[in-house]
Amino acid sequence: MELVFMDFETFYDKEYSLRKMTPIEYILDQRFEALGVAVKYGLAGKSKWVGWQDIPKLIAELRDRNERNQIAIVSHNSLFDAAILAWRYGFVPTRLIDTLGMARAMVGYRLKSLALDSVSQHLGFGAKWGTLQKMVGVGRRQLALNGALATELGQYGCDDNDKCASIFKTLIVDFPLDELEVMDLVIKATVLPQFKLDRQVLADHLAKVQQQKRDMLSRADVIDAGALRSNEKFAELLRQLGVDPPMKTSITNPELKIYAFAKTDSAFIDLAEHDDPAVQALVAARLGHRSTLEETRSQRLISIGNLTWPVGDRWMPVPLRFSGAHTHRLSGDMKLNMQNLPRKGGLRDALVAPAGFQVVSIDMSQIEARIVAWICEQLDLLEAFALGIDVYSEFGTEVFGMEVSKTINPNLRFLSKTAILGLGYGMSAPRYVISVKSGSKNQLGYVIEITLDTGIKVVDGYRGKYRRIPATWRTLDGTGIPTLARGGTYVVGACVFTKGEIRLPNGLKLFYDDLEMTSDGWRFRYGGRYKFAYGAKVLENMTQALAQIIIKDLARRAHSNGLRFAHQVHDELIFVVKNKLVGKTCERLLELAAIRPDWAPELPLASEVKAGKSYGEMKPLL
Repeated sequence: MELVFMDFETFYDKEYSLRKMTPIEYILDQRFEALGVAVKYGLAGKSKWVGWQDIPKLIAELRDRNERNQIAIVSHNSLFDAAILAWRYGFVPTRLIDTLGMARAMVGYRLKSLALDSVSQHLGFGAKWGTLQKMVGVGRRQLALNGALATELGQYGCDDNDKCASIFKTLIVDFPLDELEVMDLVIKATVLPQFKLDRQVLADHLAKVQQQKRDMLSRADVIDAGALRSNEKFAELLRQLGVDPPMKTSITNPELKIYAFAKTDSAFIDLAEHDDPAVQALVAARLGHRSTLEETRSQRLISIGNLTWPVGDRWMPVPLRFSGAHTHRLSGDMKLNMQNLPRKGGLRDALVAPAGFQVVSIDMSQIEARIVAWICEQLDLLEAFALGIDVYSEFGTEVFGMEVSKTINPNLRFLSKTAILGLGYGMSAPRYVISVKSGSKNQLGYVIEITLDTGIKVVDGYRGKYRRIPATWRTLDGTGIPTLARGGTYVVGACVFTKGEIRLPNGLKLFYDDLEMTSDGWRFRYGGRYKFAYGAKVLENMTQALAQIIIKDLARRAHSNGLRFAHQVHDELIFVVKNKLVGKTCERLLELAAIRPDWAPELPLASEVKAGKSYGEMKPLL
């Protein structure tokens, strides 16, 4: 496969820019102009500049090369450059590669910014060539009249493209090749979108969310922003919504824990993206924002739904970020975060299949709980999963001393489900109580409230029944984390601990840079921020990292069977399938999902398929 490096330079001004618009809106705007593109064939030599007049000729050449040899186009932030190629010029190559995603996976733990300039300097290739502040408001007409500026723009673009090639050449040495296929699928969920948008559903949802926000703030008596300045009152409002208020260590008194409600506290800012719009509303009010995430995202989707596409019909891209989390899970991108659409609500309902198609999803059942049992060698739990036993009901019956099933005491089964899925990571009883409350509201549509005594009973029951899981926390505390800090080799599950990193079976790594012991415990630096490490948390990191490998492997196998996913959310892959192929596709997906990884042949896997006209209205099949 031939490598082609490309970097577009485009028109922008003070009002029309990526700072004020999503890339989708920017590229499809009537003001869009590609001013030129830097191109480099292979790793040798220098980039050449192709002015806007010659871009159609270049695209024809690339299309011919792709048909003859297959090409992989490499860019730094391929979501942007590849979208221009696809949406403005109607060309998508065999493979798309993003050095931004590669850098995020391999060196992102050391960098606050993954912009081309930052990555280039970190890898020793120097800073970007000059700046182009003079390009604000300069379009094709102005460049045609200013040859010197046009030449300078070309030099700037070519230097960027050469640095992209240098970054790729350095990172590809240790980058797992299978991940390049996954990266291509992730990028194409954006550049080759498969969803339509139901704009009426979005409009109705926006109106409903805005009314709910007004009602919620009125009931909480916090219309006056001053009332939100009380940390205690704000914390209590969060608890009422089933949220455990984030805490941090006081700077003035290291022995004291205080609420983390500052604008700079990441755990607090994360609440702005909570599944519950009521939580979003509280956080937005505290921060002094006029809109919640749910409102802003609804408005952006409505705007995208109104765009005119130069090629084809109107579509809804699903921008995903490769290796967006510490554990290499995908995350949202382009200011949309399509990964955390509420399970119940208009946003999922608005993602619809085109006429003649249905939305099909496959969700890996209890994948994290299964991996926890496998890593910890909790063989009885692992065997129960393998035999298809309802482990939620079994645990509930034991811990509550009465029969629990889907039809008998279903609320107790929900408590048991929350325990099996959440207590493997060291959740305390108070947090479990809050988790039950928030989880029941989001998943069941009504609130289940339990006492702290009940929470303690469930947590103690879990740790007593599945003793090897808390034992693994202690082993990771005593051996795993010290190995990350001081060196040596320690192996658990399919993960290899060495100084500063955990090597995963797919070749990627979890990084724990500058790991040190503090008065609050072990902490490490990631992307310019401190994170804390303790046994149960490291187990969570490992589990989620292994789970994403299994999901990615399923995505690659599905692609080999002619299915390119349209969306991905944690343990779920979503496809858009022709009506007549839905049944056959679901059967094949279940077969593919049952294949155990070669690094964990003892790990039993299970999955569930759903189908429907929209992502929000799918029903279980088979």
